[in-house]
Amino acid sequence: MERGEVDGNCESLDSIVSRRPDWIASGKAIVLFEGGAEPHLKDVPFILDRARNEKERLAIRLLSAGQGFGRPFLAPPDLPADGLAMLRAAFDATMKDAAFAEDVRRQGFELDPKSGQELAALAESIYATPKAIVDKVAKLISPQ
Repeated sequence: MERGEVDGNCESLDSIVSRRPDWIASGKAIVLFEGGAEPHLKDVPFILDRARNEKERLAIRLLSAGQGFGRPFLAPPDLPADGLAMLRAAFDATMKDAAFAEDVRRQGFELDPKSGQELAALAESIYATPKAIVDKVAKLISPQ
């Protein structure tokens, strides 16, 4: 964009803010709309709000669900319940640690962690998407 080779870009807000922190605030880049699992920017249209009906909302949610996961930490499905609880508690404690939070902010990132329960609910909602919607989305994003 800075060299004039393209007129637009689609990438994560974290990437833009970390590499070009002045772009949005200065107006050098204008956010046309925000995608993702949930809105973060004020006064910017959110793509889910542009859906015309429930089928479009389900398709957009399915397409955007991965962004809701961010950078998840995963464990094997046979992890004992007490081990899962311990790992989730340690993660939650880290996210609340003042020194950790300050380091994240110092680097110019937003700290907006999701709990294991929230991510599990997101995964369940993805799997609950009707097959007809999954098939339509798959057709739209598959190479022809």
